[in-house]
Amino acid sequence: MDENKTYFDVNVLVEVVEQRAKAKPAKNALMGCTDRYISSLTVHIFMYFELKIFSGVHLEKFLYDFTIFDFTASDVSWAFKNCRSGDFEDALQIAVAIRNGCSTFVTLDRQLAKSYGDLPTLKIKLL
Repeated sequence: MDENKTYFDVNVLVEVVEQRAKAKPAKNALMGCTDRYISSLTVHIFMYFELKIFSGVHLEKFLYDFTIFDFTASDVSWAFKNCRSGDFEDALQIAVAIRNGCSTFVTLDRQLAKSYGDLPTLKIKLL
């Protein structure tokens, strides 16, 4: 686990790009971190929603500051075994963060923070 590796939930990215109610704390979390990570799943979800509002060029520039992890069959397996609250997508993102040695997972999702807050190797930071 690397103390500087921070994984960002897709909802944090959406909050910043769309300038929603919690955009300021979400942007501060991003700016306060030099090692920013997301997964290919995050990119897919983010682009699905944001291409309806913004140009691909704008979104590509935004995503440039993130290292993108692939998700693997072992991540899918972990998610099936450890899915909490019935949200498989959350479990898959958590699996990717853990496998890649992230120390922190930043989210706006209270249920995710509550469900996975007891993980020994990954700190869930709720904004």
